[in-house]
Amino acid sequence: MSYSVMFALLLLTPLLFSLLCFACRKRGLSATCTVTVLHSLGITLLLILALWVVQTAADAGEIFAAGLWLHIDGLGGLFLAILGVIGFLTGVYSIGYMRHEVAHGELSPVTLCDYYGFFHLFLFTMLLVVTSNNLIVMWAAIEATTLSSAFLVGIYGQRSSLESAWKYIIICTVGVAFGLFGTVLVYANAASVMPQAEMAIFWSEVLKQSSLLDPTLILLAFVFVLIGFGTKTGLFPMHAWLPDAHSEAPSPVSALLSAVLLNCALLVLIRYYIIICQAIGSDFPNRLLLIFGMLSVAVAAFFILVQRDIKRLLAYSSVEN
Repeated sequence: MSYSVMFALLLLTPLLFSLLCFACRKRGLSATCTVTVLHSLGITLLLILALWVVQTAADAGEIFAAGLWLHIDGLGGLFLAILGVIGFLTGVYSIGYMRHEVAHGELSPVTLCDYYGFFHLFLFTMLLVVTSNNLIVMWAAIEATTLSSAFLVGIYGQRSSLESAWKYIIICTVGVAFGLFGTVLVYANAASVMPQAEMAIFWSEVLKQSSLLDPTLILLAFVFVLIGFGTKTGLFPMHAWLPDAHSEAPSPVSALLSAVLLNCALLVLIRYYIIICQAIGSDFPNRLLLIFGMLSVAVAAFFILVQRDIKRLLAYSSVEN
């Protein structure tokens, strides 16, 4: 089987099941059983496909599909395995958790369909982050994770959860906009030195020519990228969305935010870190990451000591780690 078919199955499976879960809304009160079965099938297939792609990439070293648009190497394979396993486990936990919420009147069967629909859509956007080799698509996928997961944060429709969802959207959208500036700077820098300017949009091709990049521009680009994607990783001081989103989201969603979403943003940061280290050396990016890291640990450790809400405590633990 070709790599393109393999990637298509991996990416389209959660997207298809998302649409099917949304379609179950038409069944009204009888939708609970149907949407739960669809959800169970979707997360099982996703786990199988994710591990299949990881195994294939491990055997081949790295694989490309759709030209150079999709790519999995050793680093991407690690994050894909985490996504597949955690996505499956949180999906399984969601079944009993959400059944309890529906039984106690916290959610309606129609809202349950929305939950599972956005759950699989969220998985799709994170898969796109992990598998994309296109810098712009990578950025767009990070932005899409915000939009899809915000509905999960505000799924209960209460004032506090809606406020947290809007806070999450505003902070992350503004933050990730800085990531776009950094992405454009990297592309413009690479396009000016590469024989084929159109190839500068692909991370793997930029990496090959990274030693030719202008040091000043690539340094500035990394600052923008760190601020932008650092917002999604929960780095201080761009972490303000994380405790509120954790405390208001259903527990399975909180687990996805901590264990998968933050790691997806971290993967993007690591990819840019690799480029800048080859372009200007590791001294500057290491110092910058050390400063942000130490500040994040210090601030999060203080709030962990005084925090009483378990979900907010875990959110600050994510910031610290």
